[in-house]
Amino acid sequence: MEHISLVPSSLHDCCSASFCKLSGLVAGAAGAGDCTLTTSTLHSQIRCTKLLAFGGSNNGDTIFSSAEALDLTYGDGPHTWVPIKAMRRATYGHGAAALDGAVYLMGGSTGFFYGDEVSSLEVYYTKNDTFATKTSMVSPRTHFGVGIVQGLVCAGELGR
Repeated sequence: MEHISLVPSSLHDCCSASFCKLSGLVAGAAGAGDCTLTTSTLHSQIRCTKLLAFGGSNNGDTIFSSAEALDLTYGDGPHTWVPIKAMRRATYGHGAAALDGAVYLMGGSTGFFYGDEVSSLEVYYTKNDTFATKTSMVSPRTHFGVGIVQGLVCAGELGR
């Protein structure tokens, strides 16, 4: 079974309680860290085999739709980011969760101003490197929390 994590530019190792710097993303998107890290894949019983980064921004100049994967199957490396299927919409600040071989990417912002928030939902299927658009969230939101609760992808933020 493939175990997937969504990753910022540095990764926290829960076992050693330290951070390690990852090699640069192909697109150089500092904001690619807007995806949440699914720490459940870092527990000692489960070995994470792939890290994924979606979208992001390069510090307020450009918003990306690109996506990249880092294969960790080969232990100490070398590890190189490789492009995968791009998102249908360029966003940053979106929420993300991995469940059953799919990555759910929701909300975020398509611009740098108030009102650019979106409620869209895209699902990336890891087995065939494809995206599908699903029913949008009720409210647009950006920079919010996402989690898996009893097999359901849940999104929320303070005050909502």
